[in-house]
Amino acid sequence: MILRALLTLLLITLPGIAKADLLEWQSNNIQLLHGSGFDLADNTQQTTFTFEHVNGWKYGDNFFYIDNVFGHDNEINAEWSPRLSLSKMTGYDFSHGIVQDVLLSGTWEKGRNFDVYLLGGAIDLDLPGFNFFQMNFYNRNNPHIEGHGWQTTFVWSRPFEIGKSKWSFDGYFDYADYEEGVKNFFTQPQLLLDVGHSLGYGEGKAYVGLEWRYWDNKYGVDGISENAPQAMMKWVF
Repeated sequence: MILRALLTLLLITLPGIAKADLLEWQSNNIQLLHGSGFDLADNTQQTTFTFEHVNGWKYGDNFFYIDNVFGHDNEINAEWSPRLSLSKMTGYDFSHGIVQDVLLSGTWEKGRNFDVYLLGGAIDLDLPGFNFFQMNFYNRNNPHIEGHGWQTTFVWSRPFEIGKSKWSFDGYFDYADYEEGVKNFFTQPQLLLDVGHSLGYGEGKAYVGLEWRYWDNKYGVDGISENAPQAMMKWVF
């Protein structure tokens, strides 16, 4: 209950961010993915429509996504990850070496039959060539299961060029010890070509490429390892 209350206090900071004097930047994108190899699903082939939103504001940043999965009983999953920057809140510069900032971080994972609350801290790194590299460390709380777990989440974006073409290697991975005591590893790296730039319609707007979804001990089920490559299209606005 204490963990849930602390996370609630962290999440209530979001409504005021929409004010012009607080919002520093924002980006939205929609994705369409199709692939096969999905385990514990109604259909091993799935098509997924994803909406993502990310913003930076006066005291931190937010990330939100929602997935609508077709081929798995039209399942909808969502996640909201707000973070508070210690540098921005205190006025003290926490950067040192490759450390760019230190933050408080939280996540709310929402599915059809579950809610999981995560609360912890984060370190953002300033690595050469990366747009960003984030390391988040959480305590996990599923209110329907006794006890607590933990989770480490790394998120990155690495642009690069091959000849005149522009690419991006993005993704994240989670390493978690679920409340049930089962450890799992989940990653979704993406290799994307900026087709808008290649076709002369503007940079950073339209991408095509591949996403590889790998989940060891999926949903905390020991021995289930999902290996699902997907074709992907992405539009940024």
